[in-house]
Amino acid sequence: MPPRSLPSSAQETLAAWLLITPALILLGIFVLYPIAYLVYLSFTAGSFTRVGIHWIGLLNYRRLLTDPDFWQVLGNTVYFTIATVIPSLVVPLGLAVLLNRAIALRAVLRMAYFLPSITSLVAAGLGFRWLFQTDGPVNGLLSTIGIQPIAWLGSPTWAMPVLILLSFWKQIGFKFGCIFGRIANHSHQPLRSRRTRWRMVIGSSFGISHYLDCALP
Repeated sequence: MPPRSLPSSAQETLAAWLLITPALILLGIFVLYPIAYLVYLSFTAGSFTRVGIHWIGLLNYRRLLTDPDFWQVLGNTVYFTIATVIPSLVVPLGLAVLLNRAIALRAVLRMAYFLPSITSLVAAGLGFRWLFQTDGPVNGLLSTIGIQPIAWLGSPTWAMPVLILLSFWKQIGFKFGCIFGRIANHSHQPLRSRRTRWRMVIGSSFGISHYLDCALP
């Protein structure tokens, strides 16, 4: 009796695993193994060149949690994340809705909003440095309304808002393009209601379609 061949579904599964095996091997060597080794090292102390390393358990984590610099860095990270993620999602959505309508210079405005995403980060950083230096255009504008010059880049208080503005400015173009494409695509499709259309646009743009389908009727 000739041997039976595998079902087509099993053959497809086997072929898929064979195709992704090289990528999984590289992922394990260059990503997963280093992460696991770093986790192990976090429970040790010592030198790699002199006396070696030895196990100390959770002592590094105790020192970390009692270090005021750690909490300051954590607070700055949370502040930066919230101040960049939320506006970089809400503002492009509003701009995409506005420019989806028939308004003057719509094509020029679309191109202008997309320019930050193709601008070099080095060029953007140099541009923002010039804008916010002590004798730069921003302070020059403030001085015309009676506000004293601000050391934007040298102040612990004002340096973070400048970085947030730079990050937001760099992200707005790409996200505007993605959201505008979704809106333009769905605006030509017959949908049951305006509410359904907006749920599809927001869900597909932000990758939360499944959650919206579960949470909203």
